[in-house]
Amino acid sequence: MKLTMLLCDHVAVAENKLYVNGGGWVEIGPDPSPTAIAVLLEVPWNQTNRKIAFHLQLLHEDGQQPVTQPGPMGPVPVIVSADLEVGRPVGVPEGAAIPVPMPINLPPLLLEPGANYYWEADINGEKREEWRLSFRTRSRPAPPTSPTSIPPL
Repeated sequence: MKLTMLLCDHVAVAENKLYVNGGGWVEIGPDPSPTAIAVLLEVPWNQTNRKIAFHLQLLHEDGQQPVTQPGPMGPVPVIVSADLEVGRPVGVPEGAAIPVPMPINLPPLLLEPGANYYWEADINGEKREEWRLSFRTRSRPAPPTSPTSIPPL
């Protein structure tokens, strides 16, 4: 399967097309802001009419530690999951891939300033390097320093 992902401010789907606002960023923050991921999954003809398990997980740059957010019962990992079954539309020639646009709009996330993160996709238990989407958060600006002495007028 072919997977294309793009970080953006907001994404929607209409008429089987992705409508992306503020797309292509790689740096966000440092304060929490809305985040979206425009996803285009291209399902090969021979894999239509089958169940597809799609997962996206947000990880710290080390790839070992999942990013968590506060939840009602404590911290929860940031994971987006969908179970799909893509049919073969009438008139699509045999062998053609079937595009599946998916808009993923997320609430503002609490992320550490000055850090690197990435979204890792998993399709039917398979992970690939090209199915990763990296970004970073801006560092907080240093607080202004007050002068030690006030110059005479």
